[in-house]
Amino acid sequence: MPLRVYSGFLGRLPLDSREYAVLKTAIGEGNVATDYTVEILCDASDATLLLNRATEFYPEALPFIQLGMDVCIA
Repeated sequence: MPLRVYSGFLGRLPLDSREYAVLKTAIGEGNVATDYTVEILCDASDATLLLNRATEFYPEALPFIQLGMDVCIA
């Protein structure tokens, strides 16, 4: 997930939510000035929570979460 999307999504979540806790454990890589991506490592139930929360509050994150879920299933 691009850093811009990650930051926007994180900003929409309550600080005490499970989804916020999962996103805060993400791993970033790349160059912040050019292309920085964030990888979120979680189990399927947490990914579903993220997907549901993004559907409601930050749809721009949906394709990135879905892609990650599809990769895990494959």
